[in-house]
Amino acid sequence: MTVHRAFDAGTDTPAAARRFGCAAVIAALRPSGWDVADDAEIVISELVTDAVRAGAHHVELLVDLHHSRLEISVTDDRAPDTSPGPLETSTPSSQIMAALTTHRGARTGDDGRTISWAELECDPLATTLVDCTETAGSRR
Repeated sequence: MTVHRAFDAGTDTPAAARRFGCAAVIAALRPSGWDVADDAEIVISELVTDAVRAGAHHVELLVDLHHSRLEISVTDDRAPDTSPGPLETSTPSSQIMAALTTHRGARTGDDGRTISWAELECDPLATTLVDCTETAGSRR
């Protein structure tokens, strides 16, 4: 299951992205897996907030649910001089992200936009309705 939505960046963008992403995850999972939507809410908020704070004007959210993982990526048009460097590991926000995700990162895409992504584990028993043909890391 893959959903995508573009947003104009502003103070209300993290909340709108959270609502969109979490609704899609909950709709695709069996109730036993809904706890991953709570974690996704935090991860989406962190990734989108980072883009908005970095001065992005447009933000794109991609939520890609597979049988055993949830991939979340945020692509934005922040200025090149604010593109991500090495992942910060000492802030409370980065520690929360590390606790919730199995993999995460950021890079500059071929088009110069910033792509920040994170991967969360999912219970395969909760994703039995999900049609999945991709392999891990396909969106990175």
